[in-house]
Amino acid sequence: VRHSPFLIIAAIFCLAYTAVADKNVLVAGGGHAAPNGVPATQAELAAATGLERVARLRPADPAVRFYLGNVYAMLGRFAEARREMEETLRLDPSHTGARHNLEQLKGR
Repeated sequence: VRHSPFLIIAAIFCLAYTAVADKNVLVAGGGHAAPNGVPATQAELAAATGLERVARLRPADPAVRFYLGNVYAMLGRFAEARREMEETLRLDPSHTGARHNLEQLKGR
C-alpha cells in the first residue's frame, strides 16, 4: 500500500506532537471531552485537526478517511467516525480495517 505524501506528513506531525503532548489535557473553558467525560489530549485534538486538513486536500484518499475516523472514535465522536468509515468503504470497498471498525461502532 502506497500512502500519499500528505498523509505521511500528517502522520509524522501527529506522532511528533503525541510524543511531546501526550500527557497534556485540555480542561475548563474550551476544553474538549469525549462522551465518557475523559478530557481529550492535545495530541488527539491535533491529530483530528491535522487529518481534517489533509482530508480537505485529499478527499478521495481512503487512508486519510480511515485514519480520521479512527481519531474521531478515540475522541468519542462516534457519528463522525462512522461517517469516515463509510466514506473509506465507498472509496475502497475492500478496506477490511474500515469494515471491522464500522462493525465495532454499531450501537455507539
